[in-house]
Amino acid sequence: MFWNFPWLYLGQVTGLISITVFSLSFIFATRLSLLWAIFGELEYTYKIHKVAGITGSVFLLLHILFLFIHSLSKSFLFNYYWIPGSGWPMEFGRISLALFVIVVLTTYIKKIPYHIWKFIHYLSGPAFFFAVLHVITVSRDIKSNAPLRYWIFGMMGAAILSYIYIRFLYRYIGPKHKYVVSDVEMIGENYCLVSMKPKGKSMRYNPAQFAFFSFQSSELGREVHPYTITSSVDSDLLQIMCKTEGDWARKMSSLQCGTVVDVWGPYGIFWDDYQMSRQEQIWIAGGIGVTPFISMLEYERTRPIRTKKWFVYSTMSEEDDVSDRFLSDHLQDTNVTLINHYANRSGYLNVEFIEKNISNLKDKVFFMCGSTPMVRELTRGLIEVGVPPNNIVHEDFSFR
Repeated sequence: MFWNFPWLYLGQVTGLISITVFSLSFIFATRLSLLWAIFGELEYTYKIHKVAGITGSVFLLLHILFLFIHSLSKSFLFNYYWIPGSGWPMEFGRISLALFVIVVLTTYIKKIPYHIWKFIHYLSGPAFFFAVLHVITVSRDIKSNAPLRYWIFGMMGAAILSYIYIRFLYRYIGPKHKYVVSDVEMIGENYCLVSMKPKGKSMRYNPAQFAFFSFQSSELGREVHPYTITSSVDSDLLQIMCKTEGDWARKMSSLQCGTVVDVWGPYGIFWDDYQMSRQEQIWIAGGIGVTPFISMLEYERTRPIRTKKWFVYSTMSEEDDVSDRFLSDHLQDTNVTLINHYANRSGYLNVEFIEKNISNLKDKVFFMCGSTPMVRELTRGLIEVGVPPNNIVHEDFSFR
């Protein structure tokens, strides 16, 4: 009963909640279209994946805390829970905990290179597997309670299948298309534009959507990275633009023509809100966040939605600005007014800067793509000046 062993009871309950939420985290990482139909596109299912991972970690800590308090009542309990050699059920739990701690800690270290972070993140699979072994071998309550047994075992089974699918099978049975690199061009000093031709049937996509790319290059390896598609939807040519920062991205400029590319996608619903809106729009891009708007500009040229639009493009300095060297061609024959913002002159982009250049913000619909802090601060500021939250749309496909 609860009153006889309250800390043990709380430890068991938080442990079961933790394994359930972690299971959901794996399920929501699968990129399956069934989840999009229920919860929204990939950006939103990945947000749920990240929130579930954080929530599972919190309940895991509570699980450890409550069991630690329970173990203080008897010395043999302390030895059983925390000293190695007390049996396989506890060993499975300790291994799982150690792996989860490594994964969680690296999640909050932003300076870790992406490929190292991704490799460590894959340890969440073995960590979960040992957690499953721990649950199966340690708890008699689950085995004696049929509804609870079916629920927990069902969730854990779905999570294991999800991990196997995304880790090992997605490369082969996901929505894959074959392309070949046809051109690599540097835009200024910091941006690289990669053009690809289809090797077979081309991928159909909407403006502002993104996909996952793996270049079959010995220098780049076979890592899979997400990039926004910048090319016109009317062209078979597929283009992406990346900022050449970080060890991996810097190698993009050395890609050879003829390199085979595996492309999975497309994903993203930024376009859906843009197409449905008939109000005047303000587009806000920070740095490489310009990429979704490039394909939207191309669409504006050929199928104009004739509402007035302003494009606020923020970069650290004029050296990072690609509007003269790249955007000018896309802005021709559109109803879009470009407004440049340079952080080294005006400070970080804020609502005050936008209000100085555009009037009646409350009547506009905002589309934003940039760093998470920029989007968060602008969203807060826009709501404070009276912009309805439903009129603020932002692209967010951060997978870290």
